Amino acid sequence: QKEGQDFLRLGRKERVRAELLSNTSEEVARRCSTPTMLSDCYNSYLVVGSTCLGVDHAAIVNRQFDWCVLDEASQALLPSVLSSLLLAKRFILVGDPAQLPPTVQSAD
Repeated sequence: QKEGQDFLRLGRKERVRAELLSNTSEEVARRCSTPTMLSDCYNSYLVVGSTCLGVDHAAIVNRQFDWCVLDEASQALLPSVLSSLLLAKRFILVGDPAQLPPTVQSAD
């Protein structure tokens, strides 16, 4: 937001910081008067933030993104992130080895 890139935040607005509330899908929907206007508005966002389980939202159904950035990747199980990864041409997995250890570890 500081860099001037507009974004859409999916999910419950109760879990979003106050300064980002205007970017929530709920607030964006209030500004639209028709389903077509809402669809066009959702599709205008190049950056969309969501949890992995929230990617079935109407704002991103049938969309293809250039990138998916998956934070806390070492804590995520493949079934919960696959839908997110399939929405993008490329993805970046981000994790912090100084925080929680991986959920699943390989013997290799």
